[in-house]
Amino acid sequence: MKNKVTFFVVCVVIFYQAIHSYAIKPAAGQTVQLEKAKAYKTGDTLGIVIKDISTSVDYDEEVGFDSDTFYKNTGKHAAIVRVWLMNLTEKTITVNPAHFTAITNNGFILSIDDFTNYTVDPFQRTELGPKEETQGLIVFGLNTSDTAYRIKKVVYDDKEGNTIMRDYNDAVLYGLYDHAEKRGR
Repeated sequence: MKNKVTFFVVCVVIFYQAIHSYAIKPAAGQTVQLEKAKAYKTGDTLGIVIKDISTSVDYDEEVGFDSDTFYKNTGKHAAIVRVWLMNLTEKTITVNPAHFTAITNNGFILSIDDFTNYTVDPFQRTELGPKEETQGLIVFGLNTSDTAYRIKKVVYDDKEGNTIMRDYNDAVLYGLYDHAEKRGR
């Protein structure tokens, strides 16, 4: 019995080491891309960072519901994004989640979905003082998982001159490596 237990422990250790050796790590050229994805992209009045949550380690805990629940209730596929906004001006700006949209690969413009309010940390309407930042989750509903309908850009535009846009590839890259890092890879 002791030999079986020892053999089992050795197998588990070897398996664990094998997982770490094949872990997702940024390649030499991707390290710069990853750092850019994690940094604020700045415009005249706002800075923005976005992270795709679809690869989250604790999806249900981080979001508050799973993608199957979203699909059953809406008939759409969920694109859930953690967004950080920073006020780069010297005045107070009111930021509102209703001012976010997503542009798909085929040019459709999506508003945020009402399911944003069901997340554990929804992006909230707030007064953002100079150099202050805020963050939260926003949800977009996609009609299909076809690549033509995937998100290309996330846009914030309050129609008062506070506009910023970010490529969704940055969100996917940030989310993928954040997931791998949380899993200890």
